[in-house]
Amino acid sequence: MPQEAKIFLLCGHDFDVASLDAILGLADLFELSSSGEIMNLKRSTAELSKAKPQCPQCGIACDDLQRYRQLEQFKTAPETIERLFKLFGRKLAFFARKVQRDSRDLDDGFKWFRKNIELGPLAGENSAKLIKARMLYTMSTQNLVTRFRDVVVHKAEDDIAQTIGLLGDTYTAATPMLPFKCRLDLLYLHCRLVMLQEAIRIIQFVKEAHDSKFMEVLIAKLRLGILAEAEDHIDEAELLIGQCRLRVLRRLETEALMIQVCFVTLIKRLAGAGTDHLDKAESLLEQAGTLISNYPTTAGLLKSSLETVRLYWRGKKATAALWAPETQKLWETWGTFEVGSLAYCEHGHPYSSKACQCCSECERLVEVTAPEDRIDYERYLNRDKFLAHMPKTMGSQ
Repeated sequence: MPQEAKIFLLCGHDFDVASLDAILGLADLFELSSSGEIMNLKRSTAELSKAKPQCPQCGIACDDLQRYRQLEQFKTAPETIERLFKLFGRKLAFFARKVQRDSRDLDDGFKWFRKNIELGPLAGENSAKLIKARMLYTMSTQNLVTRFRDVVVHKAEDDIAQTIGLLGDTYTAATPMLPFKCRLDLLYLHCRLVMLQEAIRIIQFVKEAHDSKFMEVLIAKLRLGILAEAEDHIDEAELLIGQCRLRVLRRLETEALMIQVCFVTLIKRLAGAGTDHLDKAESLLEQAGTLISNYPTTAGLLKSSLETVRLYWRGKKATAALWAPETQKLWETWGTFEVGSLAYCEHGHPYSSKACQCCSECERLVEVTAPEDRIDYERYLNRDKFLAHMPKTMGSQ
């Protein structure tokens, strides 16, 4: 018969692994694989916190062993998750403010740019340097967003979701659908949109103010770069919309639809008709409008932003200002997340119960009920009066 696996404690005592698990009562708390990996939790984290692995003979703690070290990790897992959500929320709010500030700075500094860019055929190289510096203005914010997304959030979301799955129904009954990577994807697209809108503004100004051959070549290259990049970002927005639908992120889906329309608008202004994307812009606006109507307390808060995007698409606004006060407030909500206030909605989205009464990413669909058929009671009353009058009339004859 195969021998039972032994475990040797630091105090010098040794036990059969299965026997020690049973003595310590750990078998009632979680299910362990033969290699010591936690497969499933059977009790709440509050009950786990009471468990203290120690040698049954001498009482010396044995939680430093790999097999039982995980128990300590799972005791603190809920608080660790909340602290990570707090960090992610603070970063989201910070990055959103920074993108908005970059956009404002470019608007405020355009007069200086027009005043300082050199005119004439010999000033091409100096003008190109000035244009390049302006085009790279949002790059530092973009790098911060992508680095945090790729280095921290991308892996952390998977680990957190796996940990929540192991914590089981005692932690939350909903399957976790975390929004952080998707939100950082959207912020990246915001950075690119700000830059490409600025590039078009520069092209329009340079075309009016310069007639040198050098600047014509520069404008042509800039134009081709914008068209190619806008096409790429339309595809990236499409992928983001798919992720939002998979994770039931209604508000984020609406924002992604609107920013996709903005990239289509850039192509329209540079290339005019003839691109496959132009035909679907109205459909995208309609989809965003439907979400806003169906989810008034989440996507519905973006109503004014959608109107701005619609005017931008139809050529009635020079730029798409997507940072309406209510939009900025929604991003700032993530920055107010506090440890101890974590709640999950029915779709598995985390939110702060102190900052929000309910999930800010989704809500139940508002069902539009058909109006009830109104009964014309007056018609029946008049007929009753007529019928009541008939016997009197007949009796008088």
